[in-house]
Amino acid sequence: MKNLLLTSLCLVMLGCAQAPVKIKQQNQSGQANQQDSIKTPSPTPKEFARYAQQQYEYDAKEYSAKIKSIYFFPDTLKYDSSYYCEGVYLFVTRKKNGSTDSIMIEDGDHPRFEFKNVTEAFHSKTPVFLFASEGDSDQWTTSYVSYKNDSLKDLIDIIDAGGIVELQWKDEHTMVGSASIRDELVGYGEDCPIRVSLDDYSIYYDTVLLRSYGLTVKTLSTFKGYRLMPNETKTQYKVKKGTEIWIDSINRINRTVTLKIKDTIIVYVPISEIQDKIPVNAAG
Repeated sequence: MKNLLLTSLCLVMLGCAQAPVKIKQQNQSGQANQQDSIKTPSPTPKEFARYAQQQYEYDAKEYSAKIKSIYFFPDTLKYDSSYYCEGVYLFVTRKKNGSTDSIMIEDGDHPRFEFKNVTEAFHSKTPVFLFASEGDSDQWTTSYVSYKNDSLKDLIDIIDAGGIVELQWKDEHTMVGSASIRDELVGYGEDCPIRVSLDDYSIYYDTVLLRSYGLTVKTLSTFKGYRLMPNETKTQYKVKKGTEIWIDSINRINRTVTLKIKDTIIVYVPISEIQDKIPVNAAG
């Protein structure tokens, strides 16, 4: 009887060891295929099935461009998803010699993005593409991709709190636009003109030098500022934790914030002294 049990156990273990590995693969409709498939040894390009294919394909005289995602497949079924996205790629094919260049423009798969051919806007002889994605937060990243040293490069990345940033031609050295940025004091959105150098792709934010707020908050920590006395002398003033303050304005020239306390006390505080000691907008 004991030998019979050992024999049966060995047969069960042998059967488990020889069981084929099962995986699921994405079909054309973007849903998981219920039939078992052969294990994929390397990442395979797949079209974004949930988007209109022609919206992300461009065919010009000298080149064609296409957005694709690279999916890889797990060798077990212990995860909820049946396929995983490594990243979003831009493929550009030169018709003269048939060569294809590619670059990852998004790490992972995100449901909301914009893709445009903006070569004419840049007055460029080589193709320039805009790719914007909301990513994992409520902030968008707009990337401009083109050729540099004969290979595709991500040349410009602009963060915007509201959406895509489309640059316009100013001259042969400069592109201009506007972005919604987070201010350095409380993290609120602020519309800001921007300039991008076409010489080295540096981004310059032309923030307003004087900005009004009109915001009431309670301090999170104690900090020090100063008051201006009638004789123009400065006297130190301590703002204690839990004090209700009125944030009046910020002066980016002398790097100070103007506060009001109890409607009558005006206090000036260096930006570096008040940062992280008042509530900020943590969205995104």
